[in-house]
Amino acid sequence: MRSWLAPVLAATAILAGCASEPPAEQQTTTTSEAPAGHGSLAQCLDDHGVPAAPGPGGGPPPGIDPDTWHEAMQACAMFAPGPAN
Repeated sequence: MRSWLAPVLAATAILAGCASEPPAEQQTTTTSEAPAGHGSLAQCLDDHGVPAAPGPGGGPPPGIDPDTWHEAMQACAMFAPGPAN
């Protein structure tokens, strides 16, 4: 007697999935400001007197005063990558 229940539920689920409306198109806007993404930290550091380092590292590039580095890192902290989720 319940052998018809599984096919009916499966058909209902399939139809419900196919009947949903497609997502509305998203509008794109163009701004003159750079997005806070890749390169924003480097740009901010450069704006604060710290040029790009030649490679990955945890400290100031060669020839940069540690105080300048520290001040630039504080000013640009909002652009620094956070911990991986």
